[in-house]
Amino acid sequence: KEGFEGEGDGPEGCVDIDECARLTDDCHARAACSNTHGSFQCACEEFWVDNAQAGWEGTDCVFNACTDAEAAEFCSEFALCKKTQRGQVTCECL
Repeated sequence: KEGFEGEGDGPEGCVDIDECARLTDDCHARAACSNTHGSFQCACEEFWVDNAQAGWEGTDCVFNACTDAEAAEFCSEFALCKKTQRGQVTCECL
């Protein structure tokens, strides 16, 4: 079965493959990989929004930048305006 290896007999017959440790997952470079039993899950990092279709979460992460209006309202001209996945605006000095 996909996600497992071994001969299938005995107590250790089918061993879960850790796709994250083997780097065989298809997570985006800005997504964290978590091994699950027989598979894996991807989750975009903070300030990166998941733009992937359902079932492909964490494979298409895009930077969640502020609009020009948000940047002007919340941040100085010497700061980078970013939004969390929940939409909270933060500013980071350049």
